[in-house]
Order: sequence, then structure tokens, then C-alpha cells
Amino acid sequence: MSTMANDEHAASFKWTQETEPENAVDNFQFNLSLLIHSIKKYAPMKRPYRWSKPWWTLELTQLRKDFTCSLRRAKTDPSLTQDMKEQNKVYQSNIKRAKAAHWWAFLKNTKKNDVWTAHQFTRERLGDMVLGGHTHTSASSLNESIIQHFFPPNSHPVALQPPAFMRLGEQDQVKA
Repeated sequence: MSTMANDEHAASFKWTQETEPENAVDNFQFNLSLLIHSIKKYAPMKRPYRWSKPWWTLELTQLRKDFTCSLRRAKTDPSLTQDMKEQNKVYQSNIKRAKAAHWWAFLKNTKKNDVWTAHQFTRERLGDMVLGGHTHTSASSLNESIIQHFFPPNSHPVALQPPAFMRLGEQDQVKA
């Protein structure tokens, strides 16, 4: 596979000499078309995003359609529930198989710099961390930790009931 540096088009750029200013526009158009051709040839046409699934295949798409079709049929006719469950098993097992095959192909084709990436994927994930470095395994313990952090116990609590009456001093009284 050749790279853009080895591309015959990239090597044939036209340079405008100072003595040929009349050819500058033509050379620019020619070089621009070569550049666009090289970009289209070597740059990926779609950008992978966070939720992209490189292991997804057209077979999985067809299995998903079959499963959703059997699911809708089973909702209207409960006697078809067993067929829907079988479709689901086939669909889920093919997903697992596709993921495993993609993972093993990734590991098989890793280069020297990809080993770190593969290691990052296999690392054990840490739980949710809160300020103070506490690791929590349940939502309730996480909730308690957040409450304790942001609303610590008050060492000087305020009385809930105000006094029944207060005597105002001479300076606090309103005079008409």
C-alpha cells in the first residue's frame, strides 16, 4: 500500500516561477485538484465516533431485523414467544462472536505502538471516584459520600425554633 508521499500525483505538483506569474492561477487549480484527489484517496471518508461499532456486520443487521420482527409478532401472538427467544439467542450469540473475532483480529494485527492501547482496553476499570479518593460500588454509598463531602455536619447548629419573643433595645425600636 502506498502512502501520499509515494503517490505519483503528489510528486507532480507544479511550482510557479517568479518569471511566470501568468501561470500561477492555472498551477494553483492543478495543484488543488491533485491535493483533493490525494485526500480523497488516503483520508478516511467517515470519522469514527464514540459509539461506533467496528465489529458490526451486515449479517448482524439482518439478524437484528429478524429478531425485532419476531418480537413484534410475539407481542401480538403469545404462541410465537419461543420463536422470538430462539431469534434472540442467535442474535446475541452472533454479536458475542463478532466482538470476539474483532478483538482477536485487533490483537493479532497490533503494531509496536498499539500494545499500549490494547493494554488500556484490558485494564480493570475503576469504580466511580469522589473527592477524597473513595471508591464506591453502590449508588447509595456514592450518594452518602457526596452528601458528607458537600454538606459536612455543622459544629454550631442553629436552633430550629426562634424564641417566642425578643425584647428590643432602645436602638432597635422604630420611631415614627
